[in-house]
Amino acid sequence: GLHMPYGGGSTGGALQIDPYTLERIEVLKGPASVLYGQNEPGGIVNMVSKRPTATPIREVVLGGGSQDRRYGAFDVGGTLDEQGTYLYRLTGVGRDINSEIDYAEQKRFMLAPSFTWNPNEQTSLTFYGQYQKDNDVPEAQGLPAYGTVFSTPNGRIKRSTFIGEPGLNSYDRDQFVLGYEFSHEFNDVWTFKQNTRYAYLDDQYVAPLHGYRFVPNPNTGADDRRYATRYGVDWSQTNKAFGMDNMAQAKFKTGAIDHTALIGIDYYHFKSKFFGLYSNQEPTTIIDLYKPVY
Repeated sequence: GLHMPYGGGSTGGALQIDPYTLERIEVLKGPASVLYGQNEPGGIVNMVSKRPTATPIREVVLGGGSQDRRYGAFDVGGTLDEQGTYLYRLTGVGRDINSEIDYAEQKRFMLAPSFTWNPNEQTSLTFYGQYQKDNDVPEAQGLPAYGTVFSTPNGRIKRSTFIGEPGLNSYDRDQFVLGYEFSHEFNDVWTFKQNTRYAYLDDQYVAPLHGYRFVPNPNTGADDRRYATRYGVDWSQTNKAFGMDNMAQAKFKTGAIDHTALIGIDYYHFKSKFFGLYSNQEPTTIIDLYKPVY
């Protein structure tokens, strides 16, 4: 596999891989992880994506649940000819989920096509792509200890209280992945493999967040821990990554001992552009934690 791009000004800068697109997840411990390119010697977590297979696949998933959860997915694939020279696979996901927090929600659309060409038994070439769009109203803020863990004269703050601003809080993400996997067996000893991938991610986050600083009640002047300040956040980032991993493998025997030798070289280029604005916690941005007025 190839190194997953990550960087920029926030954790949002990493690609988010929908679990439905994965065939399996592998955990490799120890320095053998460096055989897979630019990785830490302690180990890697390898996410194996769904790829074309000669076995016909016809799967449709529909689901629902609490918080108005609605979910749909499909996975289709197989051969395009009797010889198995051309294989295809198409995976899609759509979801719309509300939250236990008022106004918060998550929406996702994802489509992942892939196509394999096997001109002979020794050669295989797979092209793949993925497009994913997320439109969320995030609940990326907590509630203060006073009013939740510790009691106050005001009572308890509802767990569903939304500290943001309806119609303003938003997190929008677009990510696109395009690549290919090539493999060729020259003979019984040598095999060459090349994996190449380009990834693009663009996301934006806008929200007023709870600043965890209480201010006196503007109506009574009392320090009753009812009102708190908020601060504004507006950031966006664009990440681009290109990676190529080349590997030659030799399998041979000396006497009664079987050997597998590997040699490879990989290239990785990552570019990130980040812009962020953060406001002060001014008294004009206060909010009533018990009866919010947006």
